[in-house]
This record gives sequence, structure tokens and C-alpha cells, in this order.
Amino acid sequence: MVKFSVLLFTILSLNVFGADKIILASYSHGSPVIKLCEEKVLAMYKKANIEVEVRRYTMDRALAEAKAGRVDAVLGHPLGTESIITDFELVGGTLTKLEFALFAPKSKGKNLSDYKIIVLRGMPYVEQTLEKLKINFDTNSDANAIAKLINLKRFDATIVSLDSYEWAKGLIPGLKQVSPVLAQFDIRHYISTKKPEIIKKLKASILSP
Repeated sequence: MVKFSVLLFTILSLNVFGADKIILASYSHGSPVIKLCEEKVLAMYKKANIEVEVRRYTMDRALAEAKAGRVDAVLGHPLGTESIITDFELVGGTLTKLEFALFAPKSKGKNLSDYKIIVLRGMPYVEQTLEKLKINFDTNSDANAIAKLINLKRFDATIVSLDSYEWAKGLIPGLKQVSPVLAQFDIRHYISTKKPEIIKKLKASILSP
């Protein structure tokens, strides 16, 4: 009977403590914007006394992990991402506002169709913007691989947020903005609706002084 009681207590304890822990999908390319969003999101969870395990993926893999239910939260994605990864709810305010433009080491003029463009895979909102503008592009999941392909002159340009320009220029020497802002998005934090207690606790913490 004593052994059974100890076992039951252990199981209940695991359930209770497990409820206050989440797996957060962040992004492996580590731009300053990503680091800023991580700091803000982790601070929110710390205030709410929720333990976080951060797993860093390429952006497309992070979305895939969320869709498969293998992570509980996605660091930051534009407002409307709940239509891409269903069963996720945005929690908290805007982490940052991002403006995206075309960047290239060498200008080929104002006609964006003259550029051979490669985009970081996992940013469907950017891809949709280019598709609406009827601009052809390729994708790659690795930011370093994109930089290498542009440096080797296999591609002319890529889409970068203005906030990430200095970081991107470190990967692609001579990089400069060659288009006006093509799209802008509010970046928000998303949590799986399968974690209702986490959502409730985090929202309460955000509202508390």
C-alpha cells in the first residue's frame, strides 16, 4: 500500500510539474531579431514561472514540428500564422515589427524580375508576397547556404528584414537594399491550444503588474 501511494504521488507530481513546462521552437540561424524575440519570450515565461525547453530549428522545420505537435510553442511568426499552424493561439503582444525588402550585392535596377532570388524557406508570408507580385524565386532552409549561393553568384538577391540587414551583410559582403519595403508584419508568439493551463497562466502573468 505504501509503495502504491508513493507511485501515485510520483505520477501526480509529474503531471503537475509537467503542466508548467513547454517545448519552444526557436530558429537556428540566430539573427539579432531572433535573439531579441527569444529574450522577450523567455522573460514572459520566467515571470509566469513556466519552465521552457528551447529547441532551435530551421524556420521550415519549426513550422513542421508545430504542425506535428512535437513542440508546444513557436517563438514568433506574423499575425495570422494560426491559419498555417492550426490549434495554436497567439499570446501576448507584438514582439517586434518587421519590414522586408530585397537585398543584393549588386543592383540590377528596379525591376525585381531581373533578379534571381532565393528566400529563406519557412517564411510563407514572404513567399506569398512575392507570388502576389508575380516574382519568381527559389527557397533554401539554411541562411548560411543562401549566403554562400549569393556569394558564388548563383543567385542575385534575397529577402531580408531591415532589422537583420547588418547581420546579413556580415554573411554577404557588399549587400545593400535594392527595393522598397515589400511587406511588413507584426511578429507574435504562438502556443498550442493543447496547453490551456500554460496559456491561462501566461496570460494572467502578462496582465499582472
